[in-house]
Amino acid sequence: HILLELPSNKSISEIAKNLKGECTHWINKSNLIQGKFSWQRGYGAYSVSASQIIKVENYIKTQDEHHKRESFLDEYRKWADLYGVWDDDK
Repeated sequence: HILLELPSNKSISEIAKNLKGECTHWINKSNLIQGKFSWQRGYGAYSVSASQIIKVENYIKTQDEHHKRESFLDEYRKWADLYGVWDDDK
């Protein structure tokens, strides 16, 4: 997860493309994994209310611990149902 303030002169797709490209280059250059690293197709982007920034920061910081109790997929399905986000791969 990444929490960032989107500059008004940049699109979400431009930011995602640049982040994925730079990270891929760094991971492959650093030989952090065997073989070539590549991202899954696509990305998700969501707005966050200013009043929820601390809560989101804390979630990101503790997500490893959190996902020991609940898988990402289970959490995503609950979130998608709660907020009416439908995904054909659900």
